[in-house]
Amino acid sequence: MADVSVMTVVLSAGVSVFTGYVGTLMNYSRQRLRQRRTYGLSLLAEIKALESRSRQYYGLFRSGMGDLRTYRLPKVRFSNADMSVFNNVSGNVGLFSTRAAVQVIEYYSAVRNLVAQAEALVELQETGADEAIFRDRLADHLRLLRAAQRHSMVVTRTLRRETPTDFDQKLRIGRRWLILRLRRLRRRTRPCPPLATPAKGPPAP
Repeated sequence: MADVSVMTVVLSAGVSVFTGYVGTLMNYSRQRLRQRRTYGLSLLAEIKALESRSRQYYGLFRSGMGDLRTYRLPKVRFSNADMSVFNNVSGNVGLFSTRAAVQVIEYYSAVRNLVAQAEALVELQETGADEAIFRDRLADHLRLLRAAQRHSMVVTRTLRRETPTDFDQKLRIGRRWLILRLRRLRRRTRPCPPLATPAKGPPAP
């Protein structure tokens, strides 16, 4: 009888430890998914804002440059406040895969390089540097700006794939998919209008 009671106590203790461990893992996984979703959406919003500012900044160069003495460089529109999400919680980038984390880090590094280049160009212009050297530096700056714009699109696609979706968002996606399928099915089943018969002309003489 004592052996049975001891075995029962051991089994119940093992089951309680196992269920507690599994419950802790499930709770940790849910918290990690929620944290990754919040951080992913915040990064997406910040990267989209940076992308919009970079397009505005690049658009100021499209009119072309005139004389170096009369042309004035536009002020760079990026600041630390525009990168506050990544700067304040950059450690959360480990919530994503290694590939996504590397892409995010490289993108923000490219944005910082753009800011440093823009400030260096302004200083170079103020010191009255040679126009040929200035135009070469400006061409490098614009190439880096276009590369950063392409990089932002890649990072955005990667983050959208790796950012978890909640139940409400899944319902919206499913509803949108169902509406599109119904529209396509309606177009296919819609009867085609009858072909117009060509009008008969007068008989040939």
